[in-house]
Parts: sequence; structure tokens; C-alpha cells
Amino acid sequence: MEKLEGHHVRLTGLGSLAALPDALVSCITFQLDTRLLCRLACCSKLLRVYAYESPVWMHQALSCHDGPLSYKDNWRQTALHLLLQAATQAQHAAQQATMVAVPTAKQQQLVDSLAAAVAAAASGSPSLLPGFTSEFLYRRWYRSNMRLSTFLPPADEIPRVDYGSLNPQSYYNRYDLPAQPVILTGFMSAEWPEGWQQHWQLDQLAELYCDRVFRASRPLGGKTKMRFRDYVDYMLRQADEEPLYIFDEDFADSAPEMLDWYKAPSVIVQDHTSVLAPSMRPSHRWLVLGPARSGASWHVDPALTSAWNALTSGLKRWALYPPHVTPPGLQQQQQRCQQHLAPLSAPSSSHSSSSWCTVSDCWEGE
Repeated sequence: MEKLEGHHVRLTGLGSLAALPDALVSCITFQLDTRLLCRLACCSKLLRVYAYESPVWMHQALSCHDGPLSYKDNWRQTALHLLLQAATQAQHAAQQATMVAVPTAKQQQLVDSLAAAVAAAASGSPSLLPGFTSEFLYRRWYRSNMRLSTFLPPADEIPRVDYGSLNPQSYYNRYDLPAQPVILTGFMSAEWPEGWQQHWQLDQLAELYCDRVFRASRPLGGKTKMRFRDYVDYMLRQADEEPLYIFDEDFADSAPEMLDWYKAPSVIVQDHTSVLAPSMRPSHRWLVLGPARSGASWHVDPALTSAWNALTSGLKRWALYPPHVTPPGLQQQQQRCQQHLAPLSAPSSSHSSSSWCTVSDCWEGE
């Protein structure tokens, strides 16, 4: 009986779209612009559910804005606020072009309606629909709200080694040459400038670099510019399935002072890119910052290089496969000197099992 009731809710709420799976209905909403998305939300209570999904509005906000982004209470309010900004600027430009001090009734009506929509978006949410269920929408909600602390990895599988017990030759022989991942302890306390712990804390960074602009990776590809204070504000208030993730190779252009607060481990002496002229040298350093659930998907580092990573705050979980194994459900594509991992249309049984995967947590100072 409940299944029939849910089918009736879906059929009456979606009309002819009810023939499509939920994932495809959601995909259609990503193809609409902001105005069409707002109109879709007015068609039925069920379409309002799809039209109010946070990832859809995140896509709207990120695709229609080039300048530094400021996050509001949610992505819907953020996108509508950006549309209001654009309408207001267009209104002012039209007034200046025609030398008319008072906007037209049509211009003012558009701005007023957008302002009302922005205010309503702060708290508006779809109505409950008794009988309707969607595994697709539930999984999306669950991934956005689950407590990650309950997901415990197996016992650390990457060896931890005291940095003081190594020299360049022993590090090269034991880890670099055999391509063996290793977590070094004690390195940052031994070699980084005094006070590095305080400098790299989030509140201190927000105070020092509040108006500097950095680039954050988008879930569907591309970068978004954000002032540091705006990104920290977003970090603390978001509940995204795939949060924006600062991954900025040009951070030294925005904050050159950061270069004084870290150094490479002295046991790592090989950096072949350093012999190139600055204009020819590829990206070789990144600032990485993100909230829970943020991170990179399966990948091979640029030009097949090996990287060292220093965790200054929080926790980072690593999952690694050996060079000869491709993770399940992925295929390897080689392009010139870089390798990329691209999703398959469906996981393939020919790939190795997860028993090849090495998982470990890295903590502050490692």
C-alpha cells in the first residue's frame, strides 16, 4: 500500500518526468538557469524538492560568477543574491546610459522580486510529502550529514618513522627508491620556524590573510576564487556533500609571507623541477585547505612525481594504491607526461580488489 501511495505521489508530482529515474530528473535540474529553476519549484511540491536540492544551487552560484565568491546562509540564497547583484548593476548601468535618475517600473520590479527571493531563501524549505521516498535523494542527504568520526579505518598501514632517525641516503634507500609511502613524525617541530603551530591555525590564518584571494576546487571541475575570510566562513557553516576545497598552486602570489613558514624536509634532496627556469617550471607547491568531507578523488600526481605533504591542522585520511594497480571502477588514461584516472560507466570486475588499498590517517604535525 505504501509503495502504491509513493508511486501516486511521484506520478502526480512529476507528470511525464515520472518515467525517469531520480538521478536523471536531478540531472535535468542542473541544465536549467536560475529563473527556470525558480519556475520549476512552483510547478508542484515534488518538483520543488528537486529544485531545492543544495548541489543544484551550488552549481548555479559557481557557474554564474567569476569574481570572489561570498557564501550566504545556503547555496540557494547565495545564487539568488548573485542574481540580485547582477540585476542591480544592470539597473545602474542602464540609468547611467540613459541619464535617467529613476529606474523603470520593470527594472524595479525585477530587483524587488529578487530581493524578496533572497530573503525567503534564508529559511525556505520544501514541504514534507507523505509516502514519497527516494534512495537517490536520501543517499545524497546522508553523505552530506553523516558523522565521519564513526568511520574508522583499519589499523594504520603506512609506517610511521621518527624523522630524526633518517638521513638523505637512508631515506632514499628505504622509501624514495622503492616508492614506499611513509609518515614522518617530528619533522615539522625539528625544522620549521618557531611558532609554526600558531601561524597555521585556522583562526590565525583568517586574521593574517583575511582579504587575500585564493582558489578553491569545484566538485564538477574548475576553480572558484574566494577571499580567505569568506572561505573560512563557508567552511564553518556549509553542509555540502562535496565541499569547496582550496587547492591553490598560486597561493604564494596572494600570500608570499606563507613561504617563510614552512620548508621542505632536508632528507628529500631530489627535486628535478628546480633546475628549470622559473618561467618553465611546472606547479610544484600547493596550499590545501578544506572542511570534513572535502578532498581529492583518485588521481596520479602531475608528471608522475612524488610529493611530500605536511599537515598543519586537523586530520587527513590517505588511501593509496601501488603504481601497478588501478582502483576499482576506474580506467587509466595517459596524456603526454601526465596520467589521469577517469571513472568508467560501470565498475569492472577485471580491476584488482580493494585488498591492494593502503589506508592511514595523518595527524597534525606529520
